[in-house]
Amino acid sequence: MAKFEGKPANIIIVQLYAPTNDHSDEEIEEFYADLKKAHKQVKSGNILVVMGDINAEDGKEKYGSVVRRYGLGERNERGTHLINFCEENKLVIMNTFFKQHPRRLYTWKSPGDGYRNQIDYLMINERYKNSIKNAYPGADINSDHILLVMKMKLKIPHKIIGRKKLTYNY
Repeated sequence: MAKFEGKPANIIIVQLYAPTNDHSDEEIEEFYADLKKAHKQVKSGNILVVMGDINAEDGKEKYGSVVRRYGLGERNERGTHLINFCEENKLVIMNTFFKQHPRRLYTWKSPGDGYRNQIDYLMINERYKNSIKNAYPGADINSDHILLVMKMKLKIPHKIIGRKKLTYNY
């Protein structure tokens, strides 16, 4: 977890790595319990970005305000778990909000490049979803994962401190 102080809101970034399918359901539950603890530490006015290798597939199917239809593959049980977590904590999965060419959707390649999937995600508070202008796989770093890029343009309303009343001398 990294905190970047700003005014009027701080930006909190949580980088994570979820257990793979080889791990038990208890370990997944423990992972999400730890993630909920981290989420509770973030004050409601702050901007929260959760990102990383979730090892889940949320698929192409739209789901409420959490997932849009620009995902990849079919939703699996871990994907449903991720969506439920996002729904409970008012987060949205930004990878699925932007239409991309199919080659720009996958974030993981199997050894030998025989299979590609989207298992890495960028999530943000639902309140700030309109600040995100794009989210896509970007840098190739000689790994089985492809780093994600998120373009953000944050507009925070100005506070009106008060206006001076003009007085005229006649």
